[in-house]
Amino acid sequence: MAFWNLDLLSTAMGTERQKILDFCTSLGLLPTAKFCSENHPMVLYEQEGKVGVFRCRKKHQTGNDEKKSRADGTWFSLSKLPAKKIIYLSYCFSIDFTYDQAIRETSCLISQTSRETVADWYSYGREIVVAHLLDRQNAAGPIGGPGKIVEIDESKFGKRKYNVGRVVEGSWVLGMYERDSKEFRLEVLPTGIGGRSSATLIPLILKHVAAGSIINTDCWAAYAQLGQLGVYSNHQTVNHSQNFVDPITGAHTQTIESNWRPVKHHLRQSGQPREKLADRLLEFLWRRELRLKPEDPFNAFLEVVKQYYPVATAGFSEHLYVILTYI
Repeated sequence: MAFWNLDLLSTAMGTERQKILDFCTSLGLLPTAKFCSENHPMVLYEQEGKVGVFRCRKKHQTGNDEKKSRADGTWFSLSKLPAKKIIYLSYCFSIDFTYDQAIRETSCLISQTSRETVADWYSYGREIVVAHLLDRQNAAGPIGGPGKIVEIDESKFGKRKYNVGRVVEGSWVLGMYERDSKEFRLEVLPTGIGGRSSATLIPLILKHVAAGSIINTDCWAAYAQLGQLGVYSNHQTVNHSQNFVDPITGAHTQTIESNWRPVKHHLRQSGQPREKLADRLLEFLWRRELRLKPEDPFNAFLEVVKQYYPVATAGFSEHLYVILTYI
């Protein structure tokens, strides 16, 4: 299937409520069945509420019938926005639209999207993308391994003081890049004294880089212990004040250095404060993986949504009753 764009998305959803709900259901974002507290199959009234309501007309122990919102526990439970706008905002986040682009593409004559709404939904999206990437990294384990070259470097993220000169205010980030797999790991370093010391850097490297790897770094003193740990097969350094590539060993960190620019470009668009830097870096890594595959960002994001907002419908088909009650 071709990658999603706004025209395809608009055509697929349409403008009628039923078609929009059918589209959301086909994506696996809405349940088609639920059971009441006494385990009776509930009836779905699709024209009630934001995305539908489940009802059980049987008398329960409370003496009343029972009602559940179809949105409960789903991606649509996070706000009172119409389902169509939530889908559009999800799409805008997935393809990395700026706030201004998202506002323009999701607003209409009778409903202007606010900057706060975009910020909220981008935050929801980032939260699950970060959780997904961390889960995936934990499952995959460290990068590198016997015979694999891992380049390690740090870079400072921020802006020049008073927008002039060479002094940069901001945060240092440690990067680790495996050449063969192109896997990239990033960690925000603590501020203040010791943030770039061996006591800080070595544990992070041990966390992310597998034993037996060949490590390439510059000559920063904090890396000196890497060759003494007995963990890595070789630690090669390059003195950047003399060469970009060591003339004897061929060691270099040019690959990871070339990857800093797109990372900084991504962060520059958002201007996020330091406390959100780690999440923004992980979001960048998720987007980077999609570009390398390549994979449709919207489809990939929907899979993440379904991972953290699962809709249980399996085995319920025999209990499904859909009643269209138009209000």
